[in-house]
Amino acid sequence: MTRKDLKTGMILEHRDGKLSMVLRGTKDGDILASNDIYGNYFTSGDDIFSLGWHADNHHDDVVGVWQPNASFSYLANGRLSVRDCKIIWERKETHTMTIDGTDVEISDESYKNLKKALK
Repeated sequence: MTRKDLKTGMILEHRDGKLSMVLRGTKDGDILASNDIYGNYFTSGDDIFSLGWHADNHHDDVVGVWQPNASFSYLANGRLSVRDCKIIWERKETHTMTIDGTDVEISDESYKNLKKALK
């Protein structure tokens, strides 16, 4: 998924757990609206992975994109929520390991399980 795939109303979940809503075509351009963070303009480029307030800060990385339903339940108590929203994109982390001289790509879950087993 890229920045151009994002539509107004979609909710972005960031690595640090914060949520923001995409607002396209405002008088200030395309922005990410959030209850938690100020300076909410899109960063330059098309990479959704580093889309956020501080592109050099991996805590702002997008890890999920949610599409709200027609109801207002995504605004729980005046705050963004992914309750009753459908996930339309999720970041799948991968890790590269070298096994017997061959690079092998494994999922984040497998990597965490392997690390836990080797402790």
